[in-house]
Amino acid sequence: MKKWFCNLKLQWKFFVILLSSLLLVFAGALTTARMTEQAYTDALYQRTMQMLMLFGQSVQRELDDVADVSFSILADNVLQEKLSESIRNQDNNLARLETREEISKRLTNISSFRSDITSLRLKAYDKTFFTSTLTGIAVPTELFDRYIQDIQAARGRPIWVPDEIAPGSLFLFRDVREVKDLTLNTIATLGMRVSMDRIVETCAQPLAQMNMPLLCAIDFKGSRVYAADECLLNLTADEESYSLRELDGEIYFCAVHTPAGSQWTYTAALPYGEILQSLRSASSAAAGIAAVALVLALLLASLLIASIVRHFKRLIFKYELFARGETLPVNELAFYHDRRDEIGELHRQFDRMAAEHQRMVDEIYVKQQLLLEARLRQLRAQIRPHFLYNTLESISCLAQQCDDERIATMSVALGRMLRASLNDKRDIIHLREDIAIAEEYLNIQRIRYRDQLVAEFRVEEEYLDCLLPAMTLQPLVENAVCHGAEEMLDVCEIGIYAKRVGQYVDIIVEDNGPGMDEAILEKLASGEMKADGLGIGMNNIHQRLKLAFKDENCGLRVQRVDGKTQVIVRILAEVKTND
Repeated sequence: MKKWFCNLKLQWKFFVILLSSLLLVFAGALTTARMTEQAYTDALYQRTMQMLMLFGQSVQRELDDVADVSFSILADNVLQEKLSESIRNQDNNLARLETREEISKRLTNISSFRSDITSLRLKAYDKTFFTSTLTGIAVPTELFDRYIQDIQAARGRPIWVPDEIAPGSLFLFRDVREVKDLTLNTIATLGMRVSMDRIVETCAQPLAQMNMPLLCAIDFKGSRVYAADECLLNLTADEESYSLRELDGEIYFCAVHTPAGSQWTYTAALPYGEILQSLRSASSAAAGIAAVALVLALLLASLLIASIVRHFKRLIFKYELFARGETLPVNELAFYHDRRDEIGELHRQFDRMAAEHQRMVDEIYVKQQLLLEARLRQLRAQIRPHFLYNTLESISCLAQQCDDERIATMSVALGRMLRASLNDKRDIIHLREDIAIAEEYLNIQRIRYRDQLVAEFRVEEEYLDCLLPAMTLQPLVENAVCHGAEEMLDVCEIGIYAKRVGQYVDIIVEDNGPGMDEAILEKLASGEMKADGLGIGMNNIHQRLKLAFKDENCGLRVQRVDGKTQVIVRILAEVKTND
């Protein structure tokens, strides 16, 4: 995997990295949409549970009120008295009939205060039933016998029994104990049919006013005692949680709540089909938008990556040109000059490197050309040197025989110059040696020009051990003589002196001749002036000085001062040799 990625093109590496990041973002967007759906479901569950808790508390209060009504029946003095009389008047039929009528009326009066009590029935000690049927069916007689043991075990406390025949009703049974003389003997059994529909209707009104409509089912001891809709009759309440159920082809959100320590279970069902469809539509829309954004981001990123990689390709193109030794196009050098990002910095650094390399190549080329030229000149100068020396000695001897000292002096001076230039193989010599060659040349020229030429050397002893390329001063002195003594009617004055300038020593060759252009070196380098005669020599000396000292400040400079032409030779002061 690592090798595969490393071998990819830079553009594809960027693309893979971007695609991976965008896919992570896309997965995060889908996960966020799913989490939003889950958060909404959890919030709906919490709200439903709060509603069920409120509803359960309300139902319990209503059932407690019903239980309180049953207790008021048990504690009613009139009923207590009439039930006792019915027991005592077993043989008096007329009295028993009146007592029964009184008991029935009393039951009707007490139970009429609550609409959710649909029927009420008393089973007296003598198994006589007293019935008050208000709005519903009377309590079945067989239930009294079925639950007699549970009723007696409750010792006067109420017990609730689900209606197994008609869901929607609940039965309450409890013993009626005789209060007179605190005997607490069982004198009757009370049975009440309670309408769960009416209790739920009463308890649901506050929720409806709070905009919390309720579609629920209620279980007691595992039996369904209330169902708001037929579809809820078979809805099982397995655990206290929530789930999505399909009821009659519709999706419902179902939540179950069982109060702690209670035998009651409340199940709420909310229509969830439209909500679920909306959530899934929103999730699908989010996924679609994320997919479109992913594609657009990839397209835009591809364009941007291509625009970046294009500059690296241009850099590779520059490297190819550089490797082939070709010159970089001018527009390539200028295009990235003002760009301030990393790409611009890369191109500028490469351009500087290429320019420096080209400068070094040009410098080496110039040095090779100068070396070649020097070798050619040396070869030309070395043509039969001994023949020249012998000829000059012969001329000197002949001049002495003829008493002509001028010819003898010129011959001796020329011989010394030739020996110094041809026999000495060193490229770098001391200043005193180069001055000696220049003096020999002036000795020859003094014989020619006599009083018309005056030369003066004013170089202090401390500068004579400085080093410089051989044959540096003689061509400059020769130039001063040629442009001075030959072209002037007055005396040509030539001065050679030296001075210290920081780490450099300036050797100045000065003459009072007609002068030369101060910018002659720049014009020779640019090609504006034709390099012939002395121009070749000056340019040669200038380049040799730069190559010898490897310092841009070393070399020749021409200036006019007080009507005199000065050619300044700048060399390093501290260069030493092993000689």
